[in-house]
Amino acid sequence: MKTQNNYYALIPARSGSKSIKMKNLKTINKRSLLEIAIDNLKSIKSVNEIYVSSDSQKILKKAILASTYKESSIRSFISLTLQVRS
Repeated sequence: MKTQNNYYALIPARSGSKSIKMKNLKTINKRSLLEIAIDNLKSIKSVNEIYVSSDSQKILKKAILASTYKESSIRSFISLTLQVRS
């Protein structure tokens, strides 16, 4: 019997960037960079949980909205200390 490994993914999504502010919420073809990252991770069967770390409430809210998916849960954290959603 073959066992499947389960992995956890972490998306660091800072709001401050030296060149492009809030770049994680910039859109490409009507989807933010954060949504693209989350969707790509959700397509990987061995990824068990996805975590988003950010210093921005706006980014974390976007991550929560993108988390409506049956096979994968997203837990968002502010600076990796305050749990926003479990």
